[in-house]
Amino acid sequence: MKNRSVSIKGAIIIAVCAFLVLALEWGTIFVTTALVTSKNIISDMNDSITNDFYDYSNNETDKNTQDYSDYKTYENTELGVKFKYPKEFSKTEETEEDGYKTILFYNPNTGTGVNIVVGDTIGIKDFDSYINASINSLKKSYNLSDEDIKIDKDNVYMGMQKAFKDYYSYSGVGIYQCATLKDITEYVLTYSAKEENFDESVGDKIFNSFEFINESEESSNLSNKKGNTKDSPADINEWCVASKYNPNIHEYQNVKVKVTNIVRGEEAANIVKDYANNNSNYNYKDPETDMEWVVIDYDVDMQNFDIPSHGTSPDVDVSIVGTGTYSSVKYNNKTYVILVDKVSSSEYVKTKNSSNKIATTLPIGCTNYLIKFGTYNETTSYVKGK
Repeated sequence: MKNRSVSIKGAIIIAVCAFLVLALEWGTIFVTTALVTSKNIISDMNDSITNDFYDYSNNETDKNTQDYSDYKTYENTELGVKFKYPKEFSKTEETEEDGYKTILFYNPNTGTGVNIVVGDTIGIKDFDSYINASINSLKKSYNLSDEDIKIDKDNVYMGMQKAFKDYYSYSGVGIYQCATLKDITEYVLTYSAKEENFDESVGDKIFNSFEFINESEESSNLSNKKGNTKDSPADINEWCVASKYNPNIHEYQNVKVKVTNIVRGEEAANIVKDYANNNSNYNYKDPETDMEWVVIDYDVDMQNFDIPSHGTSPDVDVSIVGTGTYSSVKYNNKTYVILVDKVSSSEYVKTKNSSNKIATTLPIGCTNYLIKFGTYNETTSYVKGK
C-alpha cells in the first residue's frame, strides 16, 4: 500500500467521469487512478476552506419512504458496505490500486454512473481535518475555486457515520459525492452524469440507501442483548445501548454504555468527599441513618454519535429505579425515590469515548435496584445494581 495522508477520490472520480463521456463514443470504459501526492496533502492540511458551507441538498429524507423499485442492491461483505443504484447502470469494473478499491457502475447510453472508493488513509483521524484536506486537495489539484464546489456537512450521514457531500462540475460532467471517515478508512460514494442528464435526487437516493453491513449487524446484536428491559438487565462490564441528546442536530442518537464498577460505603463516601473538595458548587452531606453512599462508574462509546466541532457532554441521562413496575426502590417494606449526582467532570469532550461517575445514597444492604440509561420515550437500557 502506498503511503498517503488522505483520499485519491478527487483524482479517481474525475478520471472516471471523463471516461464516462468517452464511453458514449467508444462503447467502452476504463478506470484509471491519478494519485495525489502526500506532499501536497500535508500542505493542504494547513489551508482552510474559505467559503461558507453551502446547503446544497436535503439529506433528511428517510430511505425507508423512498421508492427503490427501479434500483438494484450492491453488497460487498469484504468492504462491509451495501447501497442501491439504478437498474439501468451495469457493473463494469472493479479495480484496486495502492490499497484503494473502486467499484464502478454506469449507463453508456446516458453517461451517468455511480462508484464507490474505499481505502485506508494515513495521518488523518479527525473528521473536520478530513473534510478540509479532501476539499483543499481537490481545489489545488484540479484548479477549482471555492465557488466551484458546493459543500454540505450538516446532518449528513453514510449509514450511521457522520459524512459530508460535495458537488462540482468538470468537463461538462456533474459530480456529486458523499464521503465519510470510519476509523482510518474512507468511503466515498459518487453519482456522476453529463450536466444535461444530472439529477440530484438520484444521487441523494443512492447516498440515503448506503449501509455499513457490520455496523447494522452490531446494532442489531446490541438491540437483542440483555439490558433493553427491566426483566433482562445487563451485567456490569456488559455493553448496552442508550439514547443521548444531540443539540447540534436537535435529535437523539444512540450510544453504547457500560457500567464498569460499583462501590459502596466508606470507599464511595471518600470519592464523593474528594469531588466536593475540588468543586465549590457541590456540598458533601453524610447519608441519613441506615443509608450509605454508592458510586457507579460507567463508560460511554460515541462511535456513531455526531460530535460537533466544539465537543459534547461526556455523559448520558442516568437514574436509579426499582426492579418492579414503578420507578421507586422498595426495601424492607419502605419505598425510596432515589436521586443521583454526577461526581465527575462535565467538561465537553471531542473524543469518541468518555468515563463518568454518578453518586447516590441507598439503604444499607439494598441490591434490588437497576441503573437506567437513556431518556424516556427514547432508547433505554438497564443494568443490575449491587
